[in-house]
Amino acid sequence: MEITLLEKCFLLKDLIHETNEYKELIVSEEKMSNSDEVKVLSYHKDIAIMEYEDSLKLGKEFSSIAIVSKKKLSKAIYKLNNHPLVVDYKHKLENLNNLYKEIDDLIFGEFNVKNR
Repeated sequence: MEITLLEKCFLLKDLIHETNEYKELIVSEEKMSNSDEVKVLSYHKDIAIMEYEDSLKLGKEFSSIAIVSKKKLSKAIYKLNNHPLVVDYKHKLENLNNLYKEIDDLIFGEFNVKNR
């Protein structure tokens, strides 16, 4: 019995889900999602976004209120992005994306414009 292309795609998906890259990303995502610290940092970032948007409604982008709220937003984003669980998640995501790129290159490499 011949396997259809669609069945092969589902097989590839299943094989990807068995890789360390995929499994590590899922574990990292769960840790990050369940972290109260990350939730608080994310909440602070969301509040800072709203405050910055409100400051822009009140005046110009370079008003003192907007500048202060933009700095607060930048600090909130920095803290969130540099939390160890977020850094780990981004690293694991990059690893999985690299795997996807390898697969893409293997399957479609000869059709890639860069390779012509």
